[in-house]
Amino acid sequence: MTRYTNIGFGETTHIPDDLFFLNPANQYMVTGKRDYRYIRSKFGCAGLIVMMFLSVFIAFMIPPFVNEMRLLMMETNTTEGSVINLRISSGRNTSYYLTYTFSVNNREYTREESITRSEYNERNSGDWVTITYAKGDPTSSHLGLPGMRWMAISPFLFFAGFLIVMGGVLFLSDLPRRRRIVRMRRDGQLILGQIKSTNGKMVRRGSGKSRRTDYDVTLFYEFTNPDHILLNSKETFVRNDLKNRNLPNHGSVTVLYVNNDDFMVL
Repeated sequence: MTRYTNIGFGETTHIPDDLFFLNPANQYMVTGKRDYRYIRSKFGCAGLIVMMFLSVFIAFMIPPFVNEMRLLMMETNTTEGSVINLRISSGRNTSYYLTYTFSVNNREYTREESITRSEYNERNSGDWVTITYAKGDPTSSHLGLPGMRWMAISPFLFFAGFLIVMGGVLFLSDLPRRRRIVRMRRDGQLILGQIKSTNGKMVRRGSGKSRRTDYDVTLFYEFTNPDHILLNSKETFVRNDLKNRNLPNHGSVTVLYVNNDDFMVL
C-alpha cells in the first residue's frame, strides 16, 4: 500500500488496496499515478482515429506555413521559373496544384504549390512565372512577388484557430470544476470513506445525431468527518468503461472534505 502525504487525519494513513475512484481522473491527486486504462476507454477507437486524422492533416498544413514564415523572415530574391506540371486533386473538395522549376547559381529547384482555380485555368505547362525564393535557402520559395501568400497558410490558420476556439471552450466549460477542486484542496483535506452500495443505469442523452447512451454509476458512501460525525451521501458519474463489469458494493473511497456542506467523493 502507498502512503498519503499530509492528507486525511495524519501522515500515517495508507491507501487501501480496495480504493475505488468514481472519477478516475482524480486518481492522480491521491496516488500520484494516472489511470491510463480509463483514459484509453474514455476516448476509445474513435479518439485514436481522430488523433491520426489530425496528425496527417497537420503534417500536410505545416510545411506551407513554415515555408511562408521563412520567406517572410529571410532575405529574398525574385527570378523567372517555368511551369512543368498542373494537376487537380478531387475528393470532398477539389484542389489545384502547379509544379514549377527555377535555377539559382546553376542549380535547379522544383516545387509544387497549391493554387486557386482561376490560377489553374490561366496557366499552361511551359509558361513563365515569377518566383520568390530565400537567398540563403532557395528550397524555400513561392509563386509571385515577395510578401505573404495567404492562400498557402489559410488552411493552417483556420485549423489552428479552430483548435484554439475548441480548446478554449473545453477549458472554460471545465473551469468551474477545476476551481472548485483547487479551492477544496487548499481549504480541505482527504478522508477515507466506505462504499455502502453502487448501481449502474443506461441513460440516453442528446437528440438526433448527437444522441448517445451513457452508463451512469451512482455511488452510495459514508465517511466520518473530523468531528467524528458519520455522514452519508451519494454521487453519480458517467462510467462507460464499467458497462460490462461488476460494480463494487464494498471497499474504500476518498472524500475531499471542507465542511459538512462542501465535500465530494473522488
